[in-house]
Amino acid sequence: MTRTERIEQYYWNLTRAAALCVNCRHFHRHYVRDWTRSGSYIPIDGGHCSYPRVKDRKAYDTCGHFENKENPQG
Repeated sequence: MTRTERIEQYYWNLTRAAALCVNCRHFHRHYVRDWTRSGSYIPIDGGHCSYPRVKDRKAYDTCGHFENKENPQG
């Protein structure tokens, strides 16, 4: 899958089964403070991967170390 296809899937057709960094257990998403809504935090497309070493990633990136997150709701 090309980068353009991954970006399109992320924005328009994201599922929990998609092998994108946003669905990986090693991906830690970054947030910024939204001062317009009482200082709450909103997610951005960036983050970092913690396996096997820390590296910057976009939410729509992918790699060979992908492991799907467990569903916290059960």
